[in-house]
Amino acid sequence: MERDVKRFVDACPTCAQNKPSNQPPAGLLQPLLVPKRPWSHIALDFVTGLPTSHGLSPFQCCLGYQPPVFPAQEEDVGVPSAQAFIRRCRRTWKRTRSTLLRVQARVKVQADRHRSKAPHYVQGQRVWLSTRDLPLKVVSPKLNPRFIGPYPISKVLGGSSEAPLPPPLRRIHPTFHVSRIKPFVCRPICLAPKPPPPVWSICNLLSNV
Repeated sequence: MERDVKRFVDACPTCAQNKPSNQPPAGLLQPLLVPKRPWSHIALDFVTGLPTSHGLSPFQCCLGYQPPVFPAQEEDVGVPSAQAFIRRCRRTWKRTRSTLLRVQARVKVQADRHRSKAPHYVQGQRVWLSTRDLPLKVVSPKLNPRFIGPYPISKVLGGSSEAPLPPPLRRIHPTFHVSRIKPFVCRPICLAPKPPPPVWSICNLLSNV
């Protein structure tokens, strides 16, 4: 009995569109690859003012030494030869990369505690699309369904999926993270909801009397 009720609720379109989920967001954290040397990869991050977690400034990570602040410190950063400069840079890059890998692994473990593994999606599979952050024109946001669709997946891109949207949402980029979609379940045990009855005006009712 419990299994049948769960199967019915999972396939119920009304429940799928309006029932909130008590599960963590889908999609585990996928960190970027840590480069082996400076300027081999360029990324943009809008988060600023973060302290360095490895004790090295960006200048030292690139050149292998801290910039001299006083004239007396210039002798400490003097480069006797190009080979010595390269060895110092490589030692700094290796230290920086190992520290970034440790921090990255620690952050992933902490982030995945509040996430769940995403279902496996394939091209052509139908999914429900979350209405969160969608500019839907509704009378009241409280009456807005939590999910709309279902829409077929046209392409799977790593942790994201592309789905063709209806004309009112054509201005939105059709790529969505796995946390913004959920599988569409269709089973014979759950019948499709019937369309609502037509709305009759007073004139139509009087004309049919």
